[in-house]
Formats: sequence, C-alpha cells, structure tokens
Amino acid sequence: MKSISGIYLAAGNSRRMGSNKLALPLQDTLLGNLALKQAFDSKLDTISVVVPKTGLPEWFDRSFLQEENKRIVVAACEWEEEGQAYSLRTGLKSARSVDPEAIVVLLADQPFVTSNLINDLIDAYQKQPYPFIAASFGDLPRPPILFSKEMFPELAQLKGDEGARKLLRGSWKDKGLIIPYQDKRLFFDIDTACDYHLAKGGL
Repeated sequence: MKSISGIYLAAGNSRRMGSNKLALPLQDTLLGNLALKQAFDSKLDTISVVVPKTGLPEWFDRSFLQEENKRIVVAACEWEEEGQAYSLRTGLKSARSVDPEAIVVLLADQPFVTSNLINDLIDAYQKQPYPFIAASFGDLPRPPILFSKEMFPELAQLKGDEGARKLLRGSWKDKGLIIPYQDKRLFFDIDTACDYHLAKGGL
C-alpha cells in the first residue's frame, strides 16, 4: 500500500471572522478539532497539523498527541500572515519527512468533512495513482484534495494566497480524477459569523 499523509491547514488568522474561528465551540468540541478527528479516523498514515508560529493553539485537543500516537505531527508556520501557500509549504515540508507517495490537503475550517470522503480519495489513489484526486460539488473541485508525489515540487512553489486548487486549473487540469459529491454540507467552510451560525444550526 502506498503511504499517504495528510496536511491539516490550521494556521490562518480568521480575518473575516474577527476572532479565532477554530476556537469557537461546535458540536461537542471546538471547531478546529472536528475535521482533524475525521482525518485521524481515516486511512491517512500521518497528519501534519500546520499551526501559527506562536505554537500549539488553545483549541487543539491535546489527546491527539498522546505518547502512543505517532501519527500526528505539529508544524509551526513562520509566515502564516503571508497567505495560505506558506502554510501549505510548511505542511508539505513536514509531510515529506516520512517520504509519502501522496498527500491529502485538508482545511481546518471545513467542520463537516468526513473520514469516508478522505478514504474515498485514498482508495481511488491506491487503485490508480493519478497526479491528483479531488472531491467536487457543483462541478468545482474542492478540498480535501489528494496530490501525488510528482506534484510536490509545484506545490512547494505556490506563493501568497494561492491555494493548491490553482494547479488544477493549469497544465494538470485534465490529468487527475474528480470524484463528484451531492452533499454540499461536506464542503461548507466557516469564514464569517453568519457561516458559524449556519453551522451551529446544522445548515
């Protein structure tokens, strides 16, 4: 089986929310832990959690770092204020330390992503190693997205607020696999107070 690592992007500054959205209560925990729990329950071999340069944030559930658990690694991003690309590059550097065949990029502000969705990407890659495998809704690729090792160099060159999806619109556009989903809730991300209230109401 090919080794696949997760990159959990959780170093953003929540500009549109006005406060740290990942520390907001949701369901029976804090928002930032929900998608991380799903990643932890998935088939990912390791997960690099990208946090601000100040270190492990207050919302992070420390039980993920129990001595017997070696799957989760915390990576501090020194340039999180420069945009998402730098968080991704930090996560990629951390993930590459275990030499994975592919990585899955996950966003900490997508609380309704499921381990089943993550496993769908992994299972598809195990059957056929496309350069990338993306989930989609409404004909648009959306995170989480799996990227094979051959795309790591281009991921490492992204700058500013360029997300990994940029590569899917370029020369790689027709070289990957898109898996469509009908449940928009899976891809709901929380950016504003309105989004948060919708999430609390179950959408």
